[in-house]
Amino acid sequence: MTAAMSVSKAKTKTMAGAKARAARRMAGALAAGVVALTGTLTGAGSAQAAYDPVTHTMWNDEPLYRGWHIDNGDNTRLIMQDDGNLVVYRWFNDPSRKEVRWASNTVGCGDKAVMQSDGNLVVYGGDGRRVCYARNEFKGSYANGCLSVWKGGIGIYFTNEPCPQVAARQGDFTITLRKSDAY
Repeated sequence: MTAAMSVSKAKTKTMAGAKARAARRMAGALAAGVVALTGTLTGAGSAQAAYDPVTHTMWNDEPLYRGWHIDNGDNTRLIMQDDGNLVVYRWFNDPSRKEVRWASNTVGCGDKAVMQSDGNLVVYGGDGRRVCYARNEFKGSYANGCLSVWKGGIGIYFTNEPCPQVAARQGDFTITLRKSDAY
């Protein structure tokens, strides 16, 4: 065997080994992606969730991003509008004839609304740090600060029970956010 044939066979073996290593790396990356996706899909709705669609309640740093909304299933909607304003709408019989019940007045500033774990409702700007609106009410010694959307408006309340349990009773607590409040 000549020296040239020996070098050629060595190059072929090296290239085959490199292709095999690349294929193993790709297979490993693909497997990791599948595991991550499976964890994400099966983890949705776990105990970490801070939104209950049955009682239309959010808590524990749950965000409401631009375009997202919570409806009470009847005639009231809390929406983080695309213009940056957090708004509560109410309507009677015809959703196209809705009226504003309350607004954060954060047009051009707000990017997401958060019902923080400390009980404060805050609208943050696009950088996630700038505060465009803050309710500045805190839960104090209570375990949870909750926000619920129900017929006619929203309620922000503080409780030692899980937020959805209290929201299901609607009436066992004081509503702290009303149309008559000055904003």
